[in-house]
Amino acid sequence: MTNRDVELLNPLALAHIGDAFTSLYLREQIIKEGVRVDAIHNRESSCARATAQSERYNVVSTTFDKVEQGVAGRAHNAKINTKAKNATMGQYRRATALEAVIGYNYLIGNIERARELIGGIK
Repeated sequence: MTNRDVELLNPLALAHIGDAFTSLYLREQIIKEGVRVDAIHNRESSCARATAQSERYNVVSTTFDKVEQGVAGRAHNAKINTKAKNATMGQYRRATALEAVIGYNYLIGNIERARELIGGIK
């Protein structure tokens, strides 16, 4: 796939990839911190919640290039049939947009950028 092919994928598909990469990255970081194995899921879940991702989106969206802005906009405006348990629809949409941009960067091989985008999620 070319970068353009990836850019044109369904934004919710990109968000699914971004969600999976985010989960793996966060688990890796948590394990490196020495967190007990039985606590990994709880810690990762608190980091990967929509409210935390929405806050991170607000920080990093100013660094998006034109393509990332397009991916984020399409993901933010996509028809979403689910609702986050503990987030507003706006927070959920921003989290989805961030995940889509992370997924886009992962699929084009820009792993460092994907990690950078996740970086400050707490």
